[in-house]
Amino acid sequence: MKLVSFLFCLASFYSFTQEVKQVSIGTKSTGTGEISLELIARKQSYSQCTENVNDAYETVFNSPKSVVFTENGAKFYVHSLEGHETGVFDASTFQKIKVIRHQFDEKMKIVFS
Repeated sequence: MKLVSFLFCLASFYSFTQEVKQVSIGTKSTGTGEISLELIARKQSYSQCTENVNDAYETVFNSPKSVVFTENGAKFYVHSLEGHETGVFDASTFQKIKVIRHQFDEKMKIVFS
């Protein structure tokens, strides 16, 4: 449930085309389906001042483009194209392990052309 809540947070709370809607930690989904979601924690980059300990400011989430999990599920990578970096996180604790910085220069031109 923790993983689903985290991914829901990434997909729902960050958009350049719409106003950011800040949903409170603890908000639960509505509906009658088999799956239900609850926002138990959030890592975001839009507010350094948070009122809940589970609402953490994280600079790696500058325009996140994708999340990829390792095959064993131990780590996940958050790719921030506009932030020019990839954050590596422990999947069980959500703690940042490291940041991989990317440099988009002439050497990388072939990758993006």
